[in-house]
Amino acid sequence: MSKGIFFKAFNLVAITAIATSFTISGITLAEPTMLHANAIKVWNVDSARQEAFNGAQGVIDTWGYSGKDPNYKLHKAAISKNSRYVLDSLITNFNTGEYGVSKKCDVQSYYYDGSNGGLLIIQVNTSAAFSDGKSCDSNLPVRGLRYTFPEGKLFQASFTVSEDESFVYASNGTLISHWIKDKCFDANGSSCGTRKAHYEGHWKQPE
Repeated sequence: MSKGIFFKAFNLVAITAIATSFTISGITLAEPTMLHANAIKVWNVDSARQEAFNGAQGVIDTWGYSGKDPNYKLHKAAISKNSRYVLDSLITNFNTGEYGVSKKCDVQSYYYDGSNGGLLIIQVNTSAAFSDGKSCDSNLPVRGLRYTFPEGKLFQASFTVSEDESFVYASNGTLISHWIKDKCFDANGSSCGTRKAHYEGHWKQPE
C-alpha cells in the first residue's frame, strides 16, 4: 500500500462539527471544526494548523535510521493479539495495515508497513508521545512533524490537543483528518478510517 493511500486515512474528526472553510491555491475547502478547550486556550482547525507548522523544517537528515522495524515479528505478534504494549513501546494499529511505534519517553515515533516492517514515516514530536507519568511527561498540546523515509521530506504535521483529539495536515496546510478517539473524519466530514490502541492510554501507561 502506498503512503498516499495510507495517510489519506491516517488521522480524525468530531462527532459534532462546525463547518468552516479556508483557501489554498485559490481552492476553498470546507472543514469540520471541533472546538477544544485546553486550559485557557481554545483550539480549532485554523489555530491548530498555525501551531502545527510553527518553526517546522521542510527536510531532515535521515542518515542513521534503520529502514526496517527491528522488532517487526514481536510487534506483529502483539498486533495479532490486540496487545497495546510491547516492552517499553506503545503500538498503534491502523485499519489500512500499517502500524506506529512510540517508545516510552522518546520524542520520535515511527510508522511501518505492516506487510514487511519497512519504515515509512519518522515523526518528530515536541514532547514524548508515550509517557509512564514518572520518568518523563507528555505535555499537551504536542506537535508532531512527519517526514518520509528515506527522503526526509516534510509529509504531514499533526497537533494533538488532548488524549482524545488531534488534527493532521498535509505539508501544504490542507486538513487531512481530525481524530476523535478511534475515529477519523476528513475535510468534508466523511469517515476516513479507524485506529486501535492509539488514544487509549496513549499518554500514560497503566500501572
